[in-house]
Amino acid sequence: MQKNSIVRLTDEEREACLAIVKKQKGSNTKVRRATILLKA
Repeated sequence: MQKNSIVRLTDEEREACLAIVKKQKGSNTKVRRATILLKA
């Protein structure tokens, strides 16, 4: 799958996304969006 856009996250944003994905805390949508941001 090709990447459609480049997303630049700050260190704080990246840590927040990693925490959400690692803990699987929050709604399924929130976890999925955090995963997508980290892969982008």
